[in-house]
Amino acid sequence: MDIFIARQPIYDKKDNVFAYELLYRGSEENFCNCQDLDKATISVLLNAFVDIGIDKITHGKKAFVKFTENLLFSNIFDFLPSNKVVIAISSDINPSRELLDRCLELRRMGFSLAFDNFVFKENLIDLLKITHYIKIDFSSTDIKYQGLLVNKLSSKNIKFIASKLETISDHSVSRDLGYSFFQGYYFSKPSIIKSKKIPMSTLTKIDLLGKISSEFLTLDELEDIIKKDVSLSYNILKIINSAKYALRSEIKTIKHAICMLGEAELKKWLYYLIIQSEATNCPPELFKLSIIRGKFSELIAKETDNKEISFDAFIMGVLSLMDRLFNVSLDTIIENLFVSEDVKSALFETSNNNLFKILNVVKAYENAHWEEVEQYAHELNIDPKYLGDAYLEALDWVDLA
Repeated sequence: MDIFIARQPIYDKKDNVFAYELLYRGSEENFCNCQDLDKATISVLLNAFVDIGIDKITHGKKAFVKFTENLLFSNIFDFLPSNKVVIAISSDINPSRELLDRCLELRRMGFSLAFDNFVFKENLIDLLKITHYIKIDFSSTDIKYQGLLVNKLSSKNIKFIASKLETISDHSVSRDLGYSFFQGYYFSKPSIIKSKKIPMSTLTKIDLLGKISSEFLTLDELEDIIKKDVSLSYNILKIINSAKYALRSEIKTIKHAICMLGEAELKKWLYYLIIQSEATNCPPELFKLSIIRGKFSELIAKETDNKEISFDAFIMGVLSLMDRLFNVSLDTIIENLFVSEDVKSALFETSNNNLFKILNVVKAYENAHWEEVEQYAHELNIDPKYLGDAYLEALDWVDLA
């Protein structure tokens, strides 16, 4: 499912981006078509902070977000980074004692406060005393009135933002009036950011893969993760008691299974099972290919001079098709996993390390590009004839799963 959010930059006096205003968009059309303002704001926050990532949108700058009076009294601020969010409110808001107390509390929490499309009213004076920014619609507000406001309130450490600047003349006049920040079509229209909303089940599985791939995970924690998932527990015991391992007696506990399989082997099977459970909506052969790639890559790594990279090779091989399996960008998946920098650089083709060469020889072998197979095998210092045996072993390993 596609999700959208718009951002419009706010510039300082040196024409550097100071912050971004985040705006609701329900499609690629650059206008807001949502009548429910609470719903629009919540959508903006979820898209920015959960689905896309605020730093991808604002690059570390502050985010101005409009809040209704209703949302100001919600607990949503408990989940937002106060150093990154500026709470923008309308000057039409009812400045009750309760509202003032709530704004004081939000300010103590570290949030900055702003008035959006400000029009001065006497009953707003107490709120103005705790406000950081005032944004004024430059195009529809009398110039002399703007000058009076800026001159009168700037002494209270309030910074003014001129919005809806359309021309170079607007920009010049607003600077002369004493505005600190500037926004409008003169600089740029709101730009739409489009992304994919990851289903919660997928997020859960990616999070689980992230925990499993952490080098700091203890065996007790690993056991606890497996025990909390009935399906994982059942399948791990099913695998270790299968003909593949030919054990003399049945393994009945997860702790015993961990001891028998070993950490590395167990993690490979967990990758297999977690990805299999997510791959129900994709062709079965695609899932199978990802696991074959993982095992094939691992076997090749064991034949090189860097045998210690074999587990990384398995993870790399599996992850190389994860974006197609989960229908989520590889960037999104990788940023949630504890994988080595070597794995990342191989997947994103930013390094010519051995993992990168292994992945390329695997892809070449799959596509019967034999000259490339010979080339990468030579670079890895392995016999090309070994690859045929390794591939068959990988097929057998997957078929026995």
